[in-house]
Amino acid sequence: MKSWREQASQLSKDLFGVTAPVLSPTRFLLDLVELVAERATGRELEIRAGDTTYLMRLERLRCRHEGELVPPGLLASQIRDLGGMSDALDLVEVEASDVRWDEGRIDHLTVDLHQLRLEPGLRPVAVASPVDLTATLEQPTVDEWVASQEPGFRVALTGHGLVAVRHPTWEWIAQAMVKVHLDDDEVRAELDHLALFGGGLRLPRFLSPRRSVSFPRRRGPVEITSIDAEPGRVRVHARVEEVRQPIQGERLAMALTSAGARVILPIG
Repeated sequence: MKSWREQASQLSKDLFGVTAPVLSPTRFLLDLVELVAERATGRELEIRAGDTTYLMRLERLRCRHEGELVPPGLLASQIRDLGGMSDALDLVEVEASDVRWDEGRIDHLTVDLHQLRLEPGLRPVAVASPVDLTATLEQPTVDEWVASQEPGFRVALTGHGLVAVRHPTWEWIAQAMVKVHLDDDEVRAELDHLALFGGGLRLPRFLSPRRSVSFPRRRGPVEITSIDAEPGRVRVHARVEEVRQPIQGERLAMALTSAGARVILPIG
């Protein structure tokens, strides 16, 4: 099996037709991020993770890094003595739109990869810790989801942290104003008050029936950190403590050199 330096040199040859020297794991990772940004921005991505296929349009991919990168060939004890130099990229920002899969859709997705670094080895691994995600759902996307879950109901994203829940049989009389908030281990949607006759009258809280629906904040490694309900959209913020992704040089080179409109990225 090839070492990571041999894989990096081969990847450079596959992409550019020349074999370039590999200076350090961090420099190789930075060049790789810039290359993906150049080749894939504005194109549709297909990402296959396990049994799920995700489609999206890559809008932006950029690296933010201050200070010098660590030169090659240093021990961990030497790296600690370098002061401002770093063996990781401070932040890699990813923005994608029209993210869709069999079970749903997200209008806009941002992913912030903090402290992205490369662990060399026979199979090099890119590691980021932590990873912050923000998913934005516009009103039409929310309408589709509500219709699939609770036919007949409608949800209006009114802002101020409240969501108006309506049903055709009684919306002319009242609408339920729901507030979404986070508890220790749950996301809770709780009835805040009933608005009568188009919102002109508000039923006092002590007369409003108390109802709430909850679901787990954590699903696998992903933990929801906050939810913002704004006029016409909702933003869900989440975090993954660490993401590890093996670098598959040959498959990545094939994906980035393809001439089609879609880039199929090897994940997992």
